[in-house]
Amino acid sequence: MMNDSRTRPRRAALCALVGSIAAGCAADAERFPPHSPLWRDPDRAPFSASLTEYESPVRWSALDQSVTRPVSQFLAVNPGGEARNVNAWDEVPDSSWFQNRIGRDPLTADAAALGPCELRLLDGSGPWTIVSAKVEGATAGFVIEAPGGERYLIKFDDGQGPRATLADVVASRLYWAAGFDVPCYNIVYFDRSILALGPHAHGKNAYGEHVPLSWTGVDAALSRAIRLPDGRFRSVASLYLEGRPLGPWRYHGTRDGDRNDIIPHEDRRELRASRLLAAWTDHSDQREGNTLSMWIETSPGMGFVRHHLLDFGDCFGHFWVGPAELAWRREHVYFFDPWQLLGDFATLGVREQPWDHARLGSLGSVFGYYGVDGFNPEAWRPGYPNPAFGRMTERDGAWLARIIARFDEAQLAAIVAMAEVDSALSDALLATLAGRRQKILERYLTRLSPLADPLIRSVGKQLLVCAHDLAVTASVASATRTYWARVRQPGTDQPLSSVPVTLDAPGEPCVALPAAAAASSGRPLATVIEVGVVPSAERSEASLPAPLRLHLYLDGEHALIAGIERPRHPAR
Repeated sequence: MMNDSRTRPRRAALCALVGSIAAGCAADAERFPPHSPLWRDPDRAPFSASLTEYESPVRWSALDQSVTRPVSQFLAVNPGGEARNVNAWDEVPDSSWFQNRIGRDPLTADAAALGPCELRLLDGSGPWTIVSAKVEGATAGFVIEAPGGERYLIKFDDGQGPRATLADVVASRLYWAAGFDVPCYNIVYFDRSILALGPHAHGKNAYGEHVPLSWTGVDAALSRAIRLPDGRFRSVASLYLEGRPLGPWRYHGTRDGDRNDIIPHEDRRELRASRLLAAWTDHSDQREGNTLSMWIETSPGMGFVRHHLLDFGDCFGHFWVGPAELAWRREHVYFFDPWQLLGDFATLGVREQPWDHARLGSLGSVFGYYGVDGFNPEAWRPGYPNPAFGRMTERDGAWLARIIARFDEAQLAAIVAMAEVDSALSDALLATLAGRRQKILERYLTRLSPLADPLIRSVGKQLLVCAHDLAVTASVASATRTYWARVRQPGTDQPLSSVPVTLDAPGEPCVALPAAAAASSGRPLATVIEVGVVPSAERSEASLPAPLRLHLYLDGEHALIAGIERPRHPAR
């Protein structure tokens, strides 16, 4: 953090604001003030600063995350805890890191397919002026300037059919719909004749030095691309992001000089819980080197930092360069995992492991070992340890699972269609996404309450509070599920008493609110409602998710949901 005394009062105020909106574990209704939850974090407030660019070399980042940081964390006193950027509704507000999209508002299939692109899709009409060659990452490519002046990174496939270009297009849209900021990726076909070398086109040699780029280097990159019968090349185009690049951001700590960056990154819920998105798509390379901070200028000399995820070309079963055993172990252990090495040494390698049953799918190497059988979302591992992933709590995972549960078949099909592959590939990918999604939801929607989207409704003079059971929507729970509810009388400390629950539709319980006149002080009266699932022949009470606890304020014909809690254990 900065050591600037001018920023300390503002930091203290922001910390107090974040602390005041965080949901607590106490049942006292007055813990939540009678206000609507915060849905917009003030971390996009413009400020004046000269922020330096941060670099994250691949080899150093791998060493740091695999060895240096794990050792330092093992020796340090660093207790875990809940995320620190959660509002009173157990949700993450919009910020420079995250935007509520499918998790809060309806998202059409067309909007999901368009994603972040805003209709700015590059076509192959050219001319394209090559500015530089792409030198990092597993796939070849180059930077071009389009006729309109926009710059794009053009990348090709990596030997696994169209998987790499498909992965950038599909995974980026899944992350975008979930709430993360990503570049616009789209598939583009082009002829070599539209290419031109810019006057200062350059690449890098083995020593990292800039050298002039020749047509020989361009043709070497094109040799790795898929070529259509008509001679055109298949590629993915990534539109350059708005703003001035500041380099990657880290999954821990804060950025020096950024006055809005007051929450350690490993304690941000969206970064912790993105582990489940990575597990869903097998984004093993979700590390700081595949992130980018952009300085967004709002007026001369003033601006803020926006945070992006990028480069999804490893998703859906990428074969890493190296021994075949690394591909088998992918998503089960880290690339360098000393505990696994010790276990292998102690057992002489005879102990059965999950990857012993790894098999390629019906499409051969295209999606590698990306599949449903053997997938365990709780045990999934990226290529390198991720400081935020390692701090994901049950509440963090349940939050992201509620977002994943909102993706429907039409949205997923529309997103996959943007990759422009044949039906065999698209059908196989959709089936795998559906199967892995189901395993994630079965794990993370069954312990904490899956009830979401609480809404106050008026039926005549009666006020109802209704919720939506995402476990039923996602077919994790039976549509015949029934519910119980308990209510505390407004403005009292009496025990909660049972009240009837009605169903608007399967998985949509509603509870009538008790009548309440305004208190003599003129303030609305606080009350608490708990809604849980009734045990059945198939599910005992011990195996059911804990109830949802709503903290409300009632004032005559009006009601406000001030806070939401999801206790860890059932309480009836």
